Amino acid sequence: MECILLSTAVLPNIQYLSKLLKYKTVFVEANENFPKQTYRNRFEIATANGYMSLSIPVVAARVHKVPIRKVLIDYSENWQQKHINAITSAYKNAPFFQYYADEIFTVFCDKTDKLFDFNMNLTQTLIRLIGFNKEVRCTDSFVKDTGCDDYRFKINPKKKSMNPDGNFRIVKYYQVFEDKHGFIPNLSSIDLLFNEGPLAYSILKQSCK
Repeated sequence: MECILLSTAVLPNIQYLSKLLKYKTVFVEANENFPKQTYRNRFEIATANGYMSLSIPVVAARVHKVPIRKVLIDYSENWQQKHINAITSAYKNAPFFQYYADEIFTVFCDKTDKLFDFNMNLTQTLIRLIGFNKEVRCTDSFVKDTGCDDYRFKINPKKKSMNPDGNFRIVKYYQVFEDKHGFIPNLSSIDLLFNEGPLAYSILKQSCK
C-alpha cells in the first residue's frame, strides 16, 4: 500500500507520525462521528510522577453522533493553561524544550473553535518542527473500504498494550525521567521533540518498519 488512512489526533504520538514518513499519501478521516476516549482529543506525556494523559474537553462529549469536523472545543474552563503548565513542568529540563515550546503553546492559545482544525494545526506544526514535508489530505466521505491501509481505529490508547502494529518499532531515546520511571514508549511526539530536538527526525524514521 502506498496510502494510509488515519484518524485526526491531538499532538499525535510517535507511532502516528511514523506513518507520515512511511507512506507516500496520507489521508485523515474527516467524516466519521466523534468517538470518545481516543487520541482524537487525548495525548500522553512523561512527568516526574510518570505517565500522564491530557484531554482536550469538547462540547460533543455530551452529544450523540456528532461529525468529527463539527466537534467544538469546550473553552468554559481554562484547560489551555493547565495543559501548558503540565507540559512545562514535565519538559522544562528537557534539552530542547526552550527551542520548540513557544510554537506549540502558540497553537494551544489560538482558541480554534473546532477540534479537527485544532488538531491539524498542531500536526502541521509538529511536522515542520521535526523537519519533514508531508501533505496531509482530508477524506471527502466516510467509506469502510478505502483502498488504503486503514489505521483509523488501530492507533488507540485502549489497544496500546496489544501492540497490533507490525509496521512500527519502538526506538529508545533520551527521556528526562527515564532514570526514575524507565523508558516510556510511544508518547506524544512532543516528548521526542523536546528530548531529542534535531535527532527527532532520524529516530522517527527508525520507528518505521
